[in-house]
Amino acid sequence: MALEAVHTAARKRKEYVISKRMKHDFDYALALAGIPEGRLSSFCTNLKKLAHQIVAAADKVEDLLKSHKYIFPTDAKGKVLGDQPFCDDATIDTIRLSFFDGEDSFGSQCRDDFVSVLEENNKPELPVAMVCLIATMIYAILKDWSSGNPPSNAQVKSFNASSHVGVYKAHQATLNRIFEGSMKKYHVCFACAILRYWAL
Repeated sequence: MALEAVHTAARKRKEYVISKRMKHDFDYALALAGIPEGRLSSFCTNLKKLAHQIVAAADKVEDLLKSHKYIFPTDAKGKVLGDQPFCDDATIDTIRLSFFDGEDSFGSQCRDDFVSVLEENNKPELPVAMVCLIATMIYAILKDWSSGNPPSNAQVKSFNASSHVGVYKAHQATLNRIFEGSMKKYHVCFACAILRYWAL
């Protein structure tokens, strides 16, 4: 996965010398792909530490974890709005602070990489990987709270990616179902979100 990501990034950034060498020199490609792989753990840990400041889960943790209920917002009466997945305050705020906080943020620097799934529409939208990653972080935080006690410093600072692959894939499957049901609905949901972030 890292190999493909680095190669794609090189092509998009028109780093043709790097792209060509990766194609013909496998040892070079592996060494280059090892750089983001090595930073992934640190990146995820920092994301989780930030999300811990946003996600308040002192009670109802087990209920939120059932069927991934935490990805849905609720109305004033506490009713789950099942038609608005990934639109809960925790997901929205964590994405905003992680990727769209200021002019130097990832979201602001890489606007051209946020493309629409609709060929006739040029409005940008959030990518699946970003949404799934943040939702998975929130799941991990809820699990930290599941003992009923506030998470320890060690829990706040740790994130084991391999043990959360199933959760990530479950979120990915949810997004795929939305996409397969209606590409337009999928686009409207995540295009509105990203435009809201850039407007802040």
